[in-house]
Order: sequence, then structure tokens, then C-alpha cells
Amino acid sequence: MSFEKFKLKATLLLALTKINFKLPTDVQNASIPFLLENGNVFIKSSTGSGKTAAFLLPILNKINTESEKIQSLIMTPTRELAVQIYDQLKIFSQEMKSLSTALLIGGVSYNPQLKQLKNAQIIVGTPGRVTDLLSQNKFDLNNVETLVLDEVDEILKYGFKKDIDIVFGAIPKYCQIGLFSATKNKRIDELMKEQIKEFKILELNNELKVNSQIENKYIFVKNLDKYKTLIHVIDQLESRKTIIFVNTKLESFNVYNYLIKNNIAAEVINGDKTQFARLSAVNKFKAGKVGVLVATDVVGRGFDVKDIDLVINFELSDDNEDFVHRIGRTGRHDNFGTSVTFIKNATALYKLTEITKEFNIIVKEHFLA
Repeated sequence: MSFEKFKLKATLLLALTKINFKLPTDVQNASIPFLLENGNVFIKSSTGSGKTAAFLLPILNKINTESEKIQSLIMTPTRELAVQIYDQLKIFSQEMKSLSTALLIGGVSYNPQLKQLKNAQIIVGTPGRVTDLLSQNKFDLNNVETLVLDEVDEILKYGFKKDIDIVFGAIPKYCQIGLFSATKNKRIDELMKEQIKEFKILELNNELKVNSQIENKYIFVKNLDKYKTLIHVIDQLESRKTIIFVNTKLESFNVYNYLIKNNIAAEVINGDKTQFARLSAVNKFKAGKVGVLVATDVVGRGFDVKDIDLVINFELSDDNEDFVHRIGRTGRHDNFGTSVTFIKNATALYKLTEITKEFNIIVKEHFLA
């Protein structure tokens, strides 16, 4: 069945045709009808399942472009994800000529965002910048009809609960709430209990799946120089595009500086980087101007770059699911990829074994030539 069954506006259907969107995914089939009916919903679905279109299409279908009031607010945990959703919003709304939107994210100037806010009907943003401008009375949420929290598990994990509470206190009681997440945990349960009286839970693609096109390996680095091993792996596997994941901002700079000293073209992104610097780094990586991107888990989710050959876990992630999101940056769009994880001791090896059991991943030891 095509998107026509949802009885969307002709402008939306035309846009979907232009971008060759033909068949809805499972999460779109389940979510779109419910969201069109204004029900509150929590949707658990794995990353890459089509969640963005699942909430953007109903929002766009219901928006009143003749009104200058803010009618929908979409919030995400990271700037990168907000930018991607905003870009997707622009694509889906390309035939809605009178639609006005605003992107509210930190790390960039206020002025362009304040200009966008003047006539905005839809806002996409991160919690910090949204509540910052809200507290300055730069806009209000008195007429918001739909609030979406995408990757709500990550929003709460990053400590934005107070910001979310502020937003809930500013929206009308009749506002529709949509929570989207790859996981469901205690923090989410508490949020729903506190803020949402009636809601429906939809769980789809509940198993966090690992791309089948990934060859997963690990290297025991207890007696090795991790930095030299890093360069050796990149050279040996002849990777054109590599993401190196680390756990801390400090380590991201250490790895980046080592790569630069060894004449490897690289960029680094972490929470300390401005939005401009982060976007510049990602765009260079996408364009192939640099072959290596060093990153903290800020890009573990909601980050889609084609043709990534290799993901290196310089150290195991603290969270098991973050490991899956990390290696899932490769082996996408029917391409094959490789992940290599550095294991420093027996404890880390045990943890990796537990991850492989939990997510049914095959990981083989890699021996350096």
C-alpha cells in the first residue's frame, strides 16, 4: 500500500513522489494514522526504521499555513539530529510554499533564529536553545498542537529533564504528544506518568538489529600502543572513510592530534565544538576531503553518511546499545563495512562477549599483519 491510503494533502503526496517515497515502513504504517487522529503515543522503534517521516508527515498534513502561530515543536537530543530532521522537513514540505519553519540549536548565532521565529509554524530544536529563547520570551507555545520528542531516551540520558518539564509547562493541555525512541526505560516511564495522562504504546522492530553487511572484529591491545595500532588498522584495511569512536572529549582531541601529527587527514567532533565547527567537520567528511572523523557518541545516533568503510571503537562504549549504534554507522545502504573494537583487558573482553550475546553479533579476533 502506498502513502495515498493515509489521505495526505496533495502537496505532500507530490513531494513524496518527487523524492521516490513509495511504500511506508512498518513504523510509518503504525504511527501515521494514529498521529493524524491527534492521539498521544509512545513509539519504540529501532534507528533507521523511518521514524522521522512517521511524525513529520502527520505534522505537515495538519499544519495551518495561513496561521502565523507556532503549531508544532519537535525536539531532539543533539544539534546534528535536529539539522537532519529540519532538512527532511524542508524536503517533505517543498510543495508547501507558504510554510514557515525555524531551527533552534545551540552553538550558532541567535539572530538568524530570531528572524525565523517571527512567522514560524513549526520549530525543530534542541532542549537547551528552545528553553533559552522561551525563557527570554522570544516566542511562546500557547498554540502548539503537536509536541514530538525524538530519541527521547537520549534526551533524558543527556540530562534535559528540566528543559522538557519547562516545555510541558508551556504547551496547552490539549497538545498532542509523540515520544519516539529506540529503547524504553525507567526515565521514559516516569516522564509519561508525570506529563501524559492518556497515551498509546506502539512497539515495532523491538530488537535492536545490527546491519548484516558488517564484519565485526576486535583487537586485544593490552600490550600494544593503541595509537600506533589505530594507524596500522586504517592502513591495513585501506579504508576511505573511517569513524573513530571514543568515550570522552579529551580522548577525542588526543586521537585527533595524533592522527594529524602522522599526516592523516582527520576532523574531530564533540560536545565542546561549536555547531559551525561540527557541521564543517561533518561536511568535509561527507565530501571526502578528510578520510577520518573522530567522535564521541554525539554522532552515534541520527548520523547518516554514505560509504563509511570502517568504524573503530577506540574503547568500548559505556552503554551496550551505544555499541550497536556506533557500528551501525557502517554497512548501510546495501554497502559492506567493517567494525574494529579495541579491547584493553579481560574485563572489556567479557563485556564485549555480553554485548554479542545480547544482540546476536558475531565478532572475531583480528590479528595485525
